[in-house]
Amino acid sequence: MTPTGQTDSALETAQPLDAARIGEELTTPIGLLARGRPVTVSPEATVAEAARAMRDGGASAALVASDPPGILTERDLSTRVLAEERAPDTPVREVMTQPLHAFPETTPVFEALRRMLELGVHHLPVAAGDGEVVSILRDVHLLRAQARGPLPLLDRIQRLDEIADAPSDYAGDLMGDLNGRRGRIGGMDTRGATTIIKAQVPMSEMLTYEQHLTSATGGRGSYHMEYSHYDEVPAHLQTKIIAVAKAERAGVEVEEV
Repeated sequence: MTPTGQTDSALETAQPLDAARIGEELTTPIGLLARGRPVTVSPEATVAEAARAMRDGGASAALVASDPPGILTERDLSTRVLAEERAPDTPVREVMTQPLHAFPETTPVFEALRRMLELGVHHLPVAAGDGEVVSILRDVHLLRAQARGPLPLLDRIQRLDEIADAPSDYAGDLMGDLNGRRGRIGGMDTRGATTIIKAQVPMSEMLTYEQHLTSATGGRGSYHMEYSHYDEVPAHLQTKIIAVAKAERAGVEVEEV
């Protein structure tokens, strides 16, 4: 997650979307999507304790009760703990992201998605009127709301600038996986035993990439991703997305695309 100072700068340059052209689902306040209280850990807790709390709470991120508050995500555990071979008793305060930037619970879904894309983050802390963080949403929660709106035929294309610290032995498997995610490989560079891969991949295909990369490289791979552009969803997927949206409106359970 990006520190607050960088977040504010990005938001100031963001261009507002035309709410008049956005469907009801996309103007839904993110507070209505909140799924219970966030998992909360002390900054003095160990990363092992935090990981267990996140596992037990079924959460991919935890609110850190520091002053000011911080956040600890699965990506932090992967890139700042496993990849750097830190000990399980490392204090959370050494690897968390702080300060936390929370979004008001009245923020519309489409605005929250836009800001997350611009900032390249996957978790959205939701704050009540008094500033207290009442929930932490994942990008997948917002994307599911977006898929029921009138914009499901456009993909958000992310620029995957690099996969660093990934040994060259894994390059073929990583590129094959990106191709399977409808990615477009833009180039590859080898620096010693490390491979740098550049690609463009739909955001909807990247929701499970962090876990895959960690598993495929034994925690040695990392990546940086940011918004690139919008592109049309392939025709065969458009048909499936529309069918799923219609079925959900009719209250019929269907297999997710």
